[in-house]
Amino acid sequence: MRGLRTMAAGGALIVTLWAPAVGGQQSQGPPQGPRGGPMERRGERHPHVRAAMHALMNAERQLSQAAHDYGGHRVKAMELIKQAQEELKDGLEYDRTHEPEGGPPVKR
Repeated sequence: MRGLRTMAAGGALIVTLWAPAVGGQQSQGPPQGPRGGPMERRGERHPHVRAAMHALMNAERQLSQAAHDYGGHRVKAMELIKQAQEELKDGLEYDRTHEPEGGPPVKR
C-alpha cells in the first residue's frame, strides 16, 4: 500500500511540474464560483480531494494533446495520473463506507 501512495504522490508531482510546461498553460484549478472563489458542492466534505481530481483530469488532457512522447516519460506520467485518480477514488469510497475516527458514523 505504501508503494501505491508513493507512486501516486510521484504522479502528482510529475503532473504539477510537467503539465504546465508540456501544455503551455497553467492548470485552471477547480471551477470558479460567481465571486471568484472555488465552487464547492453543497455539503462537500472533501473539496481538496475534488480539486486534486480536477487537476489530474486537466493534466491528463494536456498530456494527451502533447506533440512529443519525451522518450516514454509522457506515457509514464499518464499512467501515474491514472493511478493517482484511482487512489483518490478509493479514498473517497473508504471515507463513505467507514465511520470517522473518534466518533459515530456520519449520516450521508
